Amino acid sequence: MARVIILMLLATVIMAIAPLSGGVPDDQSPKAVAKWFERVARHNTQPKLSKLHFYLHNNFTGNKTTVVQVAQANISATSPTRFGEVRVLDSLLTVTQDVNSKAIGRGQGLFTFTSREELDFSTTLTFIFTSGKYRGSTIQLVGWSPFDKQYREFPLVGGTNDLRLAQGIGTFQTLARDAAKEVIQVDFIFFHY
Repeated sequence: MARVIILMLLATVIMAIAPLSGGVPDDQSPKAVAKWFERVARHNTQPKLSKLHFYLHNNFTGNKTTVVQVAQANISATSPTRFGEVRVLDSLLTVTQDVNSKAIGRGQGLFTFTSREELDFSTTLTFIFTSGKYRGSTIQLVGWSPFDKQYREFPLVGGTNDLRLAQGIGTFQTLARDAAKEVIQVDFIFFHY
């Protein structure tokens, strides 16, 4: 009898701790999200520190184009900085620099050339993870990027599922770029619950 009671207590403890150890329920209704926040607050859950390293592949031409221009101002075509031009992207994320390596998701969003004087852009991107540890989760990035810097730093401002409340920094480094394609090394370091 004592053995049954111990097993029941152990099962109860495991069920109480499991949602705090990384699991986000499949139910993402407002009520379920509110319960998740209450549970995090009630247990004074500490944020986790995570790092991600992957590659973003942009294709500018051909039948597998992943970056397209969707708008421009009346001066964009003659501007040396493409001021006013807007592009959207839906680009592959992989585990290595090789575009044929394992795919882990997509980078989707838009960027706008925002300076009349230097080549830079402002961007909002969502990284959608389709495999690996964070499968089904997303992380959002917002920021400004000068083209002439080796490393470009962006704030990470949120996430979903296993990356809820993500906050941190994303660093981009362009490894290869020509008229047809671009490979960007992406490194994230962030806190999340």
